[in-house]
Amino acid sequence: MRTKGLLAVPLLVTVMACGGCQRGFPLPVDTSAPRAAECVDPVGDSGDGLDLTKATVTTNDSAVSIRYAWRGSPPESGAVQWATSVASAEGRVTRQLGYRVVDGAESAYFVYDMATAKRTNVSRAGKRVKLAAGSLSLQFPTSAVAGLGAGWTWTTTFNIDGSDVDTCAVAD
Repeated sequence: MRTKGLLAVPLLVTVMACGGCQRGFPLPVDTSAPRAAECVDPVGDSGDGLDLTKATVTTNDSAVSIRYAWRGSPPESGAVQWATSVASAEGRVTRQLGYRVVDGAESAYFVYDMATAKRTNVSRAGKRVKLAAGSLSLQFPTSAVAGLGAGWTWTTTFNIDGSDVDTCAVAD
């Protein structure tokens, strides 16, 4: 699905139900046991030839892992951003966990807190980023989801040059 968004500052993406998504479970705040939730997005719904096909969020006691899969090739020039917006069940705590490439080079790897408008860059130590043809795997510290409480939800968005080209959500 294609929507327009500004990318000068990370944005809160409205949680949208994507038609045909297989619903995962909302992830609990207790990350001591590994948990995973997945959204499978309909193939061909982006209309741009670059199509998000699946996103998975996994938590455990040491990390929040996000994996994106897509069909097509991101442009070699311009800005490309993979982002996962997380929200507490009541929507009061929201953050964006993201990775951005500009003209083929890493530009940002971050957690953006919507309430404070503060972006915290994430260390790349320990090979936390794995970008390959058709997939991106990221690892964030568990502090990225701290304070969300039980039943938090997430939405993934693929953004090119300020336009959201595909979105997939997991919610109750």
